[in-house]
Amino acid sequence: MDIERFLMESPAAKRVRLPARVVIGRGAHSLRDVRAIAEAGTFSPASDPLPACELEVAGVVVARGRVVRKGGRLFFKVAEIERRNEGGAV
Repeated sequence: MDIERFLMESPAAKRVRLPARVVIGRGAHSLRDVRAIAEAGTFSPASDPLPACELEVAGVVVARGRVVRKGGRLFFKVAEIERRNEGGAV
């Protein structure tokens, strides 16, 4: 069974929780911008498309994509999945 199918169909895989975060514009925000976002307690993307984002799981980039709004909620839309070779190198 390939890993993608396992992750989507396995009851055990559905119970696993890993730390994940979406990295938006890595290194592109000033300290002032970061402070304003932290003080507001929320982040809302501008109406313009955001730059490409990265999805990190346990500190490892697993996908690249964009944050999109659907039905008033924000979602990460995957454009590219990071593939690793058998040796674990990216």
